[in-house]
Amino acid sequence: MAPVQVHDPLSFQHPHPLYSSYTSVPVSSTSTLVTISGQVAVDPDTGETPTTLSAQIDLCLSRISACLEHAGARKIDITRFMYYITQRGIEEVDAANGKGAALKLVGGKVGQWLDGHRPASCFLRVFGMSDDKFLCEFECMAVVLTPGLEK
Repeated sequence: MAPVQVHDPLSFQHPHPLYSSYTSVPVSSTSTLVTISGQVAVDPDTGETPTTLSAQIDLCLSRISACLEHAGARKIDITRFMYYITQRGIEEVDAANGKGAALKLVGGKVGQWLDGHRPASCFLRVFGMSDDKFLCEFECMAVVLTPGLEK
């Protein structure tokens, strides 16, 4: 068995042909490193992408949750959390709701989703994604204890 295993949650009906949703590699006899690749706002049931930043954030976080659950991880197991928000997404929210509204929206949704956990994180403002319809993307890493050892 290769040390690095590739995975896609069963709910992600059409895995990408070039990359997996996450990888796992044992780092000790008691823990596994899980690396969740960038999750964009594609609904796994319909293949559709919402048009608003708010709805895209919700969908990306839902996809991260599905990956964590499939890996047997919890949000508190996340060691690194990266979020990428397009300049266009920020400008659209700020234009509709006032300067700074986008940062409040992102921070509020991510903070609520993390439920008090504060992993090492980085918020990156970017000028584009793999497709112009995407306004955000989220990725993370987690360390998962062998079942029965978690606290």
